[in-house]
Amino acid sequence: MNDILRKLKRYINSPSPIAISIKNRFIYRYGERNIIYFPIEFLLLIRWIISRLIKYIYFLFDYNIDRKFLIFSCIINSFELKELEIYSRFNIKTWEELKNFKPYKMVKYINKEERKYWSNNCKEGINLLNNKSSLYKISPNKWKPYHIVLNNSKEKQKDVFLNQFYKNKILPYLKVTGLILKPDNGSKSKDIILYRLFDNKLFASNLFCNSAGTKYKYLNINYKDLNALYSHWQKTTKNKTNAILMPYIKNDYSLAWSSPSAVIRVITQKKLSNIEIKVDNCWIEICLDKKIYFIDYFSKKFFNINSNKINNISHQYIIDKWTNQEKEPNCRNVNIKSCLNASIEMHSRLPEINKVAWDWIPTKNEPILLEGNPNFNILIPQILDLLNKK
Repeated sequence: MNDILRKLKRYINSPSPIAISIKNRFIYRYGERNIIYFPIEFLLLIRWIISRLIKYIYFLFDYNIDRKFLIFSCIINSFELKELEIYSRFNIKTWEELKNFKPYKMVKYINKEERKYWSNNCKEGINLLNNKSSLYKISPNKWKPYHIVLNNSKEKQKDVFLNQFYKNKILPYLKVTGLILKPDNGSKSKDIILYRLFDNKLFASNLFCNSAGTKYKYLNINYKDLNALYSHWQKTTKNKTNAILMPYIKNDYSLAWSSPSAVIRVITQKKLSNIEIKVDNCWIEICLDKKIYFIDYFSKKFFNINSNKINNISHQYIIDKWTNQEKEPNCRNVNIKSCLNASIEMHSRLPEINKVAWDWIPTKNEPILLEGNPNFNILIPQILDLLNKK
């Protein structure tokens, strides 16, 4: 029931696939759907405009904001104010300029359109990527983390072999870097709980939540019991799906520091008319004092969501280490280029699909695969393109 309510809420809060005044058309429909769906899509558009009017009514009376720009971008179409602020740093301040870019809220419709000529719209590849345990099955052992899939089958979690694997391969990390429980399906950094052992006492924290009350909390549960961990995760996240239990993997600190761990994101692309798989984009995501920096692997240029400037000397030093990591003598075994080659290899193992975003943790030996995402955030690649044109 909770899953049904979640899907319904997500559907209600999603924009319509109809965009207004883009690509030289007054009405443009993203995706590949029969025209009979147009009345429903139009009703969704009306509902979207009303809800956005309510959300942004205050800003319409702000004299510092261009009303026409706000109405076309955030109310009629589906850009967010944060996107407008980021694009404004590149002097994109009118609808005529912004309409050439894609709002990240439309990504599922944009992907449907790009995949409409592919076999079964790439559904087989999408389904495999949306299930991390299935993806790990086709991944070479050197790239996949130790992991266990937990579900509502309590008998399965009592399996002797499974518990022995947990005790020998995963549990030792609890005292060192910690353990992660995250959904087997989906991504977007949601419902990820980090478990740590301090003085033989178990504590938990929401890894990617910065709101108040998300620091480590003491847990009075048996961490050797897989069912107890899974039950806590379900209760905390209100998520009843299968979960992946794995060590929390830290990037090798001979590269540079980041907390949470630095992630190398590689976007691979394959064209329908060509069997060759190429790297379309690659960047490094590092988090310093809750500020996330995105560093383009090729140009070495960077930005963060809040500002393109660095006002912290230690941040500048760490970013410099990341951008020059291949020249560092201690980093010869942690070549980020290996993440690019590994991404191409993983894409080749998938059923037919046009684009995938791969997330890797760079370690001393081989990179560790976190996930492959078929519907990734399209904002960052567009911003990096703008950054490289400056």
